[in-house]
Amino acid sequence: MILRLKSSVRLTDFSNGLIADSMTGLGCPADEMARAIAVHFQKAAKWEDFPNYHDSTAIERFEAMFAAGLFAAADAQNENDPQPVPQTMFDLPHRQVIDITPGEIVFLGAPIDIGCTGAPGTRFGPEAIRAASVERYQCEFDIETGRMRAWNVPALAGAALGGARMSDLGDLRYTPGEVPDAYYKRLKTIMSRIYQAGAFPIVLGGDHSITYATLANDADVLVHLDAHCDLADLHDGYCHHHGNFVRRILNEGASCEVHHFGLRDTSGWDTHNAGTVGKSVHDISVESWSDGISGKTAFISLDVDVLDPSVLPGTGTPVYGGLTLPQLCTALSRIVAVTNPLGMDIVELCPMLDNSQNSARVVVEALILFL
Repeated sequence: MILRLKSSVRLTDFSNGLIADSMTGLGCPADEMARAIAVHFQKAAKWEDFPNYHDSTAIERFEAMFAAGLFAAADAQNENDPQPVPQTMFDLPHRQVIDITPGEIVFLGAPIDIGCTGAPGTRFGPEAIRAASVERYQCEFDIETGRMRAWNVPALAGAALGGARMSDLGDLRYTPGEVPDAYYKRLKTIMSRIYQAGAFPIVLGGDHSITYATLANDADVLVHLDAHCDLADLHDGYCHHHGNFVRRILNEGASCEVHHFGLRDTSGWDTHNAGTVGKSVHDISVESWSDGISGKTAFISLDVDVLDPSVLPGTGTPVYGGLTLPQLCTALSRIVAVTNPLGMDIVELCPMLDNSQNSARVVVEALILFL
């Protein structure tokens, strides 16, 4: 079998004489033989190609490293997997899809704007969100446990996310000239692998057309936070765009209910006749606004234009009269409290429309409170 060292194993991270997986804390003695083996498997390689693979000490170390889960099957890698990015979310370690563990929170970038009908630029959204994330929150791992140390978040009255396992998969890049359907198919494949691994994905968009591919198949409800209902008609030759993804998933027989929150655009589509539940921005203040989603497994799709443009100007389709940041954070907290969330995407941030880059910072603050 062709193996490689997991991306979360750092050759320089030796604690208490161990070579260890920074995400799990599992490892084996970091003697010279173990280090030599680790170097051998930094790239895809066979054990039989290791110079001393007949040596009893080498065999013992290899077996210990294999048992500790420090290796991954290199031939399971896919050239269409997400690509590493220079700046990860919160300075988290980069992970490859086949290394994901159950219960892990994983970030994935979907930097595309092929679905924009207005101002382009949402392809820069993931980069801007990651850059804003490290201004206030940088991940540190506990040497003993391999888990995250807690952050002090005053808005949450103290420590948050201590012991969490989080990582960044990088970006699933769109190749110029690629047929749109091919990109969404690749994104669906990656998302399926994340869900099957038992992880919690947070996808950084990108325009809202990506939700067609990020939505969990077994979600009871799509919680759609947006100024628009995204029920536009489908047209031949331009079938994927950010204004019709809900129409697409309904037409393809999605079994989940769709609950829109924060609507205020007068686009003319009737959410009731479409079989969806539409609530305006004013309904968020009504205590019973979340009754329809309570007790259900949910995928949350957050279009940043649900916020008022005075709070977040960096979006291509702003509609005035939106939520404040505290209102959004309260809504997200309520969603987490009454549903079983399976995943989330954050879409339609267009950083080039906000020279201050405060829009990306607002996204990060909402995301921290959601997490």
